[in-house]
Amino acid sequence: MKTFRSKTDSAIIMILAASFIGPAILFISQKDWKGALLMCAVLAFIVYLFLETKYYIKGDILQVKAGFLVNKKIKIMSIQSVMKTDSVLSAPANSITDRIEIKYEDSKSVIISPKEKAAFVTELLAVNPAIVVQL
Repeated sequence: MKTFRSKTDSAIIMILAASFIGPAILFISQKDWKGALLMCAVLAFIVYLFLETKYYIKGDILQVKAGFLVNKKIKIMSIQSVMKTDSVLSAPANSITDRIEIKYEDSKSVIISPKEKAAFVTELLAVNPAIVVQL
């Protein structure tokens, strides 16, 4: 089994930090401990998702996981293409600028952002050399 972590953009970290620091300071300055606790809980959940967004290649299966929210299993032989994408659609990917779209079966797709993109694609091609790659 090969494990690939999701690439994390500094842009996402900055957006999240800006989204949480302002409200957290406001809650703390107003001594709204429930609001501050809620912000901490939401931030902890987001950090958990970031740390647990991974892609596994187990034999002929690609498993895409994002914590307990996403757990897709894709037969690598059903993958038709792997292409670079600029899509900002919601996806199990910690990057918004360095993503790839995997098209599989007839009309399904998933957008991911493996940190080691070349090694990831090489592993897919070892199982299914017919995959069209456009990075």
